Amino acid sequence: MEFWRPGTEVMWRYGEVGNDFASPARVVRDDERALVAWVPMGTRVLKLVREDGRDLRADRSDQFSAPLRQVESVWADYSVLRVYLPGRWWSVWVFFHGETGVFEGWYVNIEDPHVRTGRTTRSRDHVLDVWVEPDRTVERKDEDELVLAVEQGRYTQAEADAITAVADEVEEVVRAWGPPFCDGWESFTPDPDWPEPTLVRTHPLWNPYDPPSQEEIDAARAELGVWTPTRVEVVAPDPAWPAAYDVVRERVVAALGERVLALEHVGSTSVPGLWAKPMIDVDLTVADSGDEDSWLPDLEAAGFQLRVREPDWEEHRCLRGADPAANVHVWSPGAREPRRHQMFRDWLRAHPGDRDRYAEVKREVAARGFTDQMLYNNEKAWVVYDLYEKIFAADPDHEHDPHPR
Repeated sequence: MEFWRPGTEVMWRYGEVGNDFASPARVVRDDERALVAWVPMGTRVLKLVREDGRDLRADRSDQFSAPLRQVESVWADYSVLRVYLPGRWWSVWVFFHGETGVFEGWYVNIEDPHVRTGRTTRSRDHVLDVWVEPDRTVERKDEDELVLAVEQGRYTQAEADAITAVADEVEEVVRAWGPPFCDGWESFTPDPDWPEPTLVRTHPLWNPYDPPSQEEIDAARAELGVWTPTRVEVVAPDPAWPAAYDVVRERVVAALGERVLALEHVGSTSVPGLWAKPMIDVDLTVADSGDEDSWLPDLEAAGFQLRVREPDWEEHRCLRGADPAANVHVWSPGAREPRRHQMFRDWLRAHPGDRDRYAEVKREVAARGFTDQMLYNNEKAWVVYDLYEKIFAADPDHEHDPHPR
C-alpha cells in the first residue's frame, strides 16, 4: 500500500459517495502503524439530513429508515485529530476546543475497517461510540440508538452484538492504555502554515481510478477453467448491432418474464459510429442479483453461462451468451454501475469528438495483442476515467470538482 505524505489533503468518508458523511483532512502521519489526519474547526464538510432538511435525530420513529439527502455544512466548535489503526473496527478522534486548542478527550467511533482508493479513506459508521475523558473515565454513547437501529431494521441483533463486542475491545485497550491513547496525540499542535483542508465535491456516481489486479480478475471469474484466451478484436461499427441487442433482449425476457426489472443496451455497441468488440453488452436488473437461484437457472437454460461473480462489487454477475455474442451484466435495484454505463453511453452518443477519441484508444490498445479482455480493459481504463470526469463535471444536477488520476 502506498502511504500519503504528511501535509497531503485526503477525503475521509463514511458511506457511499453522494450518500455519506465526508470531510477533507490533512495527513499528519501515515504508515503501517496508523493514519493520522487533522480536521480543524471551520472545515467545510458534507453531511446527511432528512429530505425535508431536518436533523437525522429529529424523529426517533424513523431515525434509521427515513430518506436522506446530502448537504454541505461546517465542522463547528471543535478541531479533531483522527487516528485510524489499520485493520481496526474503530478510529479515535482526539478532540480539541476550537478556539482555545485545549484537549477535551478521546472520541472512539466504531466503524468498518477502512478501504483506501486514490486520496480517499472510506468506512461505515456503526452508531455506538465510546467517549474517554482526559482522566481515562470511559462512557458509552448512543447505546439507546443501537437498540433503535435494530428495531428499525438497520442491524440484526447479531450485528448489534458484534458492534457491542467492538466497544468491549475499545474499553480493554483503554484499560491497558494501549495505542493510540498512549501515543501522546493529546499534545498535538498543527503546523501553523497549513491552510484549511478543501472540500472536494464528488459526483455520486464517481469511482476512483483503480484498475483491478490480476489476482482480483482471477477471483472474479466464476470458473477459471471456462475462460479461454482469445485475442481481443475491435472492429468498425456495425449497423446490425441494435438488432443483435433485440435478439438478446427477447431471449432474456422470454427466460425471466416479469423478473426483468430493467434491461439496457450499454457498452460500445450501443453507440452508433463507435468501434467496438463484436460483443453486445446488456445491463439486466433483477430483484436480487445475489440470489442466483431466483434467476440464474432460467438464464442458463436459455443458453447463457455464468462467467463472473463479484459479490463485493454491488453483487455483480456476468453471463456470456452466443449467437449473438453477448455479455449480460446482472444487478440489483439501486446499483450505481448501470447508471454509470447509461451516462457514458449517452455522452458518447451526443459528443462525437469524445466518441472518436475513445475509438482511437481502443484500436491502439487492441493492436497490442491482448488475449484477456480484463487486461485490455485495464489498459484503456485511463481514457474511460477521464471521460467520466468530463461527464460528471457537465452534469447540471450534481457538483463535481476535478479528481485527477
